[in-house]
Amino acid sequence: MFHRSASARATSRSVPTNILTRSMSNAPSIDSMFDLLPVGAYRTSVDGRILRANAALVRMHGYATEEELLQGANVRRERLYADPKRRDEFVALMLAEGRVINFVSAAFRRNTREPMWVSENAHVVYDDNGEVLYLEGTVEDITERMANERVVAESERRFRALTERAQLATVIMTDEGVVLYASPGVEALFGVPPEAFVGQSVFDSMHEDDRAEHRAELRNVTQKTNSGRESIARHLHADGTYRYLASLGKDCSDDPAVGGIVLNWRDVTESTVARRRLVELAQTDALTGLNNRAHFEHICEARLLDARGSGQRFAMLFLDLNRFKLVNDAHGHTVGDAVLRHVADRLRRAVRPEHTLARLGGDEFALLIPIVDAADAADAAQHLLREFVDPVPARGMSFDVGVSIGFAVFPDDAGTFHKLLAHADLAMFTAKARGVSSVERFAPQMAERVRHQLSVATDLRFASQRKELFAVYQPIVNLLTGGWQGVEALARWQHPTRGLLMPGDFIATAEEQRVIGRLGRDIAQQAVAQVGEWSARFDVPMRLSINVSVHQLRDPEFVAFVLRQLELHSVPPRRLYIEVTESVLVDADDIAVQTLNAFRTANVRVVLDDLGAGYSSLAYIKRLHVDVVKIDRSFIEGLPTRRTDTAIVRALTTLARSLGIEIIAEGIEKEPQAEFLREDGVRYGQGFLFERPMPAAEITTRLASGSVQVTAESTGLR
Repeated sequence: MFHRSASARATSRSVPTNILTRSMSNAPSIDSMFDLLPVGAYRTSVDGRILRANAALVRMHGYATEEELLQGANVRRERLYADPKRRDEFVALMLAEGRVINFVSAAFRRNTREPMWVSENAHVVYDDNGEVLYLEGTVEDITERMANERVVAESERRFRALTERAQLATVIMTDEGVVLYASPGVEALFGVPPEAFVGQSVFDSMHEDDRAEHRAELRNVTQKTNSGRESIARHLHADGTYRYLASLGKDCSDDPAVGGIVLNWRDVTESTVARRRLVELAQTDALTGLNNRAHFEHICEARLLDARGSGQRFAMLFLDLNRFKLVNDAHGHTVGDAVLRHVADRLRRAVRPEHTLARLGGDEFALLIPIVDAADAADAAQHLLREFVDPVPARGMSFDVGVSIGFAVFPDDAGTFHKLLAHADLAMFTAKARGVSSVERFAPQMAERVRHQLSVATDLRFASQRKELFAVYQPIVNLLTGGWQGVEALARWQHPTRGLLMPGDFIATAEEQRVIGRLGRDIAQQAVAQVGEWSARFDVPMRLSINVSVHQLRDPEFVAFVLRQLELHSVPPRRLYIEVTESVLVDADDIAVQTLNAFRTANVRVVLDDLGAGYSSLAYIKRLHVDVVKIDRSFIEGLPTRRTDTAIVRALTTLARSLGIEIIAEGIEKEPQAEFLREDGVRYGQGFLFERPMPAAEITTRLASGSVQVTAESTGLR
């Protein structure tokens, strides 16, 4: 039993008698008050037996009357608390304090066993002797309140998690931007504690390029004319990097609890950088960092549109690298990409801020520049040509690529971006056809010429299948005896609609369109077979010269193909001469040189054609160890009267003889030319003075008639 102390007894005497006692003296009134309480009220024995329960408590526990509750609860004695230890805690408090206040527990409704939350206030009632009569108190169903508090708590936890993850910060500042209060989130965004931020201006950390815009935005906030949308500015972090922070301000100066402008910040660095990167990728060329074609078009169209009203003139320059495809073919795209990046760097350094530069794709670049007249465009193009006089380094190597440039003038040559670019492209195509780095301005007749070349290129792809290509043969004669030393095979094309086409009409196009290898094989196969037939039928030691392009020299199967043809038609390799021009050797890389060396190893002879036509032929003689040189016809035509030509020919022949290299002079058309060459010690020559190129049938007829003498004299064989 509970026993109260003396002080407790004294206190009890000063307190009104308990509810049960009073109910015995004034039952109707007290019972009504007991039953009308809005919360549950109860009276229990010390051992937990329920003595009284008001109407609210009866309903709370799922019973219809007090009698049902007393009978059901006292008979079954279901525990009230979800956790039995709470009963022990309740009793312990009552023993120690004589009462409990706001004792919150998870409980069960006694009849339905439905879970609930209750808050209890109870005390011990003693008799006059200090003995415990019973316990009485109230029970409030707080299930709904607890649920609401749980929702709020969960919401607060989610809010804290989200704000911490998003790196949110809040400051209160004056209308000049001076910080009055800073939330803890400032440290995450700026790397400084909030207290260090107070007293500073929010513009102190802002990038200088963003300040003017955001000062204006602050004025809009104070005037309540801002858009209500976030604005983004760069702010300096303590680690020295800039962060992109999105801010939204609200003027709460009139609120005495705030007293300033509330500014909320969040870190949007990752999304802003990613978005700007996407824009950059959409506008720039990934390899070179220059404008890409689409962005270049957008910029140019806007500039040309403005120019229509102002009278401003522009020039479109179209640049194409020379021999770049050879770099790619020989060394692969890794080296080719390195060359393109270096080219882009040179162009970037060469242009002015008002110029618009782009890579269109592949090895093509374009440049839009404001000009006064066409002479400005020509000067700019020549300046760019000079930028590529020096070789381009890449991956420890260097490449003499050079550029061909075409340009068109707005509005003289075209009035729209697409036409201006197309016309500049046509002009570039014409410049490239020259074979050297050069500049051309667009002219209307270029379009027809290009259309013709494209048509030729298309027809060339079918020429081999239709057997329209064939060889003719020009003899190489002994200048002393007039006998034939051999023949040079020359390509001809019997076009179905254009008639007979000479090499100058299609060879350059064949090289440009990459079909020269197939055409070259056709001619080589025909010529080797024909020489084999003549040798077998007429027992003549006929030599054969065939012209080879750099594309064929880069073909890894070309040497094997030629040697198979020689074996198939019983032509000794020593009777075959591979002719390469200096322009071919300029483009020759290690693979091409290896091919020439493979031919020489197989006893096939190498001839350097057009000796003297270029500035560095002598260097190639030394590099390639050629067997024969052919003096270019441009020097032969001035013999024997033109002093410069005679001096050059004598110098070349002296050099060749000192190196033990045989000489052939080509383009001999007059007897005085032949006589000069004989006197200078040149043994062999070609030209219309002796024989024109002729079909195989004519040579067969002449061999059969015995009118032709073929000698077996050596030409450059050592």
